[in-house]
Amino acid sequence: MLRKLFTFKASIKLILITTLLSNVGIFMVIPFLAIYFSKLNSLSTTEVGIIIGIAFWCQRAGSLLGGLPPIMSM
Repeated sequence: MLRKLFTFKASIKLILITTLLSNVGIFMVIPFLAIYFSKLNSLSTTEVGIIIGIAFWCQRAGSLLGGLPPIMSM
């Protein structure tokens, strides 16, 4: 499996690395974002969960639509 990773083109490696870094960054920020919303903005835990849930699903939908060929997204 690891040997196959080294045989990819440089552009594919770049996409994989940036996707990994983006996801790691998001998962490092989300807990602090929840604390910020609940403590400093005095939102309830339900509201914080809804906000973070909506953000998660919007990110997933955006990545799905962004990965489709132009003819399929119409």
